[in-house]
Amino acid sequence: MRNKRVKLIALVVASLFAEGSAMAADSFLWGGMIDLGWRFTNIDGAERNGAYGTSSTTVQPFTGPRDEAKAQEYQDIDTGPIGVFDILGGNRTYYFRGFGENLGRDDQEINIVGGAYQAWKAQVYSSRMPHEYSWNALTPLYNMGSTVLTSPGGAYPPSRNPAEWTTFNYGIQRNTLGGNFEFSNKTPWFVRADYNEVETSGLKLNGGALGTGSGNGLIQYGAPVDYKTKNAFIEGGYSSKQWGLRLAYLDSKFSNANDSMQWTNFYMRNGLDQQLLPPDSELKKWSFNASAKQLPWDSTVLFRWSQSKLTNNFGIASSSLKPASNASPPTGVGYLVTAPYDAESGQPLSSFDGEHKTTNAHVSWNASPMARLDTRVYYDYYDLENKSTSVSYARGSQGSNCATPPVNSATCYQIAALDAPEPFQYTRNSAGFDASWSFTPRSKLLGGFDWQKVERDLEPAPKTDDYRYWVEYRNSGWQTLSGRLKYQYLQRRSDLDPSYTNNSSNVQPTTVPYYFTAYDVSNFDQNMVKLTLDWTPLPLLAVGFGATWRDTNYKDLYYGRTDDTSQQYDLTVSYGDINSWRVTLLGNWGEVKFNQAYRKHLRGFAAPAREMLVRYDFPGNVRELENIVARAVALADGNEVQVKDLPPFLAERGPSSKSRMKSLEEIEKDHIARVLAAVRGHRDQAAAILGITRSTLWRKMKRFGLETPGRSETEHPGS
Repeated sequence: MRNKRVKLIALVVASLFAEGSAMAADSFLWGGMIDLGWRFTNIDGAERNGAYGTSSTTVQPFTGPRDEAKAQEYQDIDTGPIGVFDILGGNRTYYFRGFGENLGRDDQEINIVGGAYQAWKAQVYSSRMPHEYSWNALTPLYNMGSTVLTSPGGAYPPSRNPAEWTTFNYGIQRNTLGGNFEFSNKTPWFVRADYNEVETSGLKLNGGALGTGSGNGLIQYGAPVDYKTKNAFIEGGYSSKQWGLRLAYLDSKFSNANDSMQWTNFYMRNGLDQQLLPPDSELKKWSFNASAKQLPWDSTVLFRWSQSKLTNNFGIASSSLKPASNASPPTGVGYLVTAPYDAESGQPLSSFDGEHKTTNAHVSWNASPMARLDTRVYYDYYDLENKSTSVSYARGSQGSNCATPPVNSATCYQIAALDAPEPFQYTRNSAGFDASWSFTPRSKLLGGFDWQKVERDLEPAPKTDDYRYWVEYRNSGWQTLSGRLKYQYLQRRSDLDPSYTNNSSNVQPTTVPYYFTAYDVSNFDQNMVKLTLDWTPLPLLAVGFGATWRDTNYKDLYYGRTDDTSQQYDLTVSYGDINSWRVTLLGNWGEVKFNQAYRKHLRGFAAPAREMLVRYDFPGNVRELENIVARAVALADGNEVQVKDLPPFLAERGPSSKSRMKSLEEIEKDHIARVLAAVRGHRDQAAAILGITRSTLWRKMKRFGLETPGRSETEHPGS
């Protein structure tokens, strides 16, 4: 059916060019259009095909209902009326525009704006947006959409045949209504205010574990969505070609009509499990921006600062659905009390108060001190302060014949005590400079330095410093080829405390975790080279190539990864007109190689193997010794390195005739020095290889003057 179009035309176009009273009166001119029509649609959604059964029954095929949600995922194209309007008006002083489409539908848009040029303007807007996930979804639960999902009862667990389940629609509807006003009165000073409300309703995907573990699988269900967010924003300031100031305040309040929901857990004797839903929260934020332009050297100074506080409050669940025994299936269930409490005061807790305070600051100076040279110096500050309630949980148990302390048994089920985690909060300072020099119109050389320091509440690494140096060359001077070549050196240094590892404290040097460090805080030196080429040999043909090579050398790691090397290559070939059609082929290849040090129970070298090492001249110096020791340690299958673990050429070569005969003391000194170098100065490991005690090694090092500069007892574990 053709749409019926009605156009509203107020004046003849020719009158815009007429002389005389019409222009003198500066009449307000109106124009626009209205479209009305009817939409017919036929959506053919695909059927759900699957099967059901158990490990002890024959699997049965199943064909479910159709799902037409994808066709309307972000739009409403149901059969029905449609409409569009676009009304415009204005003169030399005032203007107006009202636009709307999809009137009365779930994806309706209305925007009305008007004002006086360079003096003030106002806007009212309304927006609707659906998001359909799935229609005719199947579930064995009843009352989908409510906060209590029940089961049909009877069988345990209930029927697995989806044909006996109920259907529901996954999807949410988001509606926004708001307006704003701005006033400047033809001056550099301005003030602006905005207010809007966002309402979201429907069902969102949620889920939980059946029973107490993964063996019984998971279940999906729809969580009710009844959200409302109220946003109020006001700002004012001054704006000119040379100066700019802006002060703003935002207040955003989120509310949820439902704090939690319950659903029937079939593998917990149809008991009601509980799921917490998003809590009410409020965000308050102040921000200030300032800029100064047209300064000497054509420079600009920018400053930004903001501070926000996010808060919420909700009740803490003090119990959870758990079995009354460790048997499967459980003989009974109940609600196990976990007793949340404040770790600092020891007092019980019934509610959680969340508070995150965030502070941002940035200042930069951009300048062009000479022709074709651009420079920038900057400083950034970020601080996240977490003042949220610290919650710990006491040990809980339920059932019969529970021991003291309780242990899991056929008649008792327990949950261990859980200490409050470290609060997630940190401070980051960063500063740097960069420069860009265009030594030809199409060639540019760039470079810079960045420093970043992170201080965090993390016991294994309370502080990390990153130092990044980089240089880049760009060239677009060739007619069909352009490219970029970049080199970067990154150094990371953290204050590592190995006694706090793997979320545990007071780790001792006699345990393996003491000698591991998380990758994200590990000390390392990294080199990276990156090449990018763009080639257009023909008008419709474009070829792109990228290559990245990265080498990382980890420091101060006794066990774990010692180094890694990665290389990545990317190729794209495109043909066609980008404005009409285009075909693109993509290809990439990458490789990562790494070395790791593993823990082995070695007491050292057997006497014959040690003598063989002493006899060898090591023409490759210390690096050759390192490789031989690493190979021998990897091959050793006992508690000592044997002759068979050493390279065969050591046994084939006797004492060198070219070397002067050394004294026993010289041989001993050289051997100790080589072993220390091979194990990077770790004295415990060196003493084990040499077959002597740590104190004996220390005395020999002192006698031979083998103290390694720059190392101390606290720098490396066991050194």
